[in-house]
Parts: sequence; C-alpha cells; structure tokens
Amino acid sequence: IALETVISNFVFVEVLGHDDAPSWYDRLITLLVALVCGNFGNRWYYWHCRRKLGSARERGCFEHGGLAEALQGQGGTSILASIAVTILGIGMTAGIVFIYSFAIEIIKGV
Repeated sequence: IALETVISNFVFVEVLGHDDAPSWYDRLITLLVALVCGNFGNRWYYWHCRRKLGSARERGCFEHGGLAEALQGQGGTSILASIAVTILGIGMTAGIVFIYSFAIEIIKGV
C-alpha cells in the first residue's frame, strides 16, 4: 500500500497536475487489497499447510508417530526473519522515495 501511495501521488500530482490523488482512489485500493486478502488469505494458508504436511509425509513422520514434533520444528517465528523483513521494508521505502524524487527531477528538468 505504501508503494501504491507513492505511485498514486506521482501519477495524480506530478503527471496529471492535480493537487492530490482523489479520495475515492485511496478507498478503492484499500477495498481491493481487503477483498484480495479476505478471499485468498485462507486459501494461501491452506496450501502452505498442505505443503508442510507433504514435506513431513516425505520425511516419514507419519509412520514414526513424530508428526507433531516435525510440524512444531517447522512452525514458529524467527527473530532474524522479523529483523530482516523490517530492514528490507525500510530499504524498499527509502528506495521508492529516492526513485520518486529522481523521477520528479527528470520531469521538471532539473
């Protein structure tokens, strides 16, 4: 959604010359994101779980009674992954702002 905000500001303000993006545009994007995540979120998680179960089945966890332990070993959260995603998000935001500023300079001919 942050990328959408930058793109909408660029298109509506810099390219089309409006003061701001129309209020309906932000609501439309928010609604579309909510509909996509609402409709597909459970399906995505279902297929993720099926892959995990398939992986456990391939390792033979069903035969040895170690299914719960195998699934617990694959689940959970990772502090390193959380930190990496946060750093990646900050880096992407900084990159988008840089590209946006560079594009404005090109358009204005600075």
